Amino acid sequence: MLRMAIAAAALCLASQSVYCNQVSNQEETMESTPQYLYKILSAEDWKKSQDLNSVILSSADADFIHFSKEDQVDRIVSKYWSQNSSYVILKVEAAKLPGKMVFEANPGGASKYYHLYDGSIPLNAIAEWKLFSK
Repeated sequence: MLRMAIAAAALCLASQSVYCNQVSNQEETMESTPQYLYKILSAEDWKKSQDLNSVILSSADADFIHFSKEDQVDRIVSKYWSQNSSYVILKVEAAKLPGKMVFEANPGGASKYYHLYDGSIPLNAIAEWKLFSK
């Protein structure tokens, strides 16, 4: 894999194409994805997911599944979940997620998050979970 990356980089330097920047960004994202990502969902969706193979997600995850790094969880909870009476935080093994993982800003935003396109969260990818209730 390293040889392929070096060869691709050499080819990119020679051609100076826009495609090379896209390939380079994808490689950086793949290599830098943390071992664990975090997903916050309603306690109701978590409960409904227990007898299934994958986690049931809200309509907010229709285009892609939103994930956070560990250091982003508190900010996401305070911004989107603080008014909820209960929610669940999943600690998910990134390597077990099917689909295409991209590290990018939300539309109209500046902070970058991990988004999973064309994927799901299999229950066997969940390393830990915790219910928060008020």
